[in-house]
Amino acid sequence: MLDPGAGHDAGVLAAYLPTASHSPEEHLVDEDAEVGAAALADALGPLLG
Repeated sequence: MLDPGAGHDAGVLAAYLPTASHSPEEHLVDEDAEVGAAALADALGPLLG
């Protein structure tokens, strides 16, 4: 399973407003990660030339 690194935004914002961690029930399946990576590549491809 891919660790999305959830929580980093909460750590940065905690000094300014109340934050909470993500639900331990949240997870990322490989198929969703592949779709997200493909979408990111499609978006960045034209920008990178």
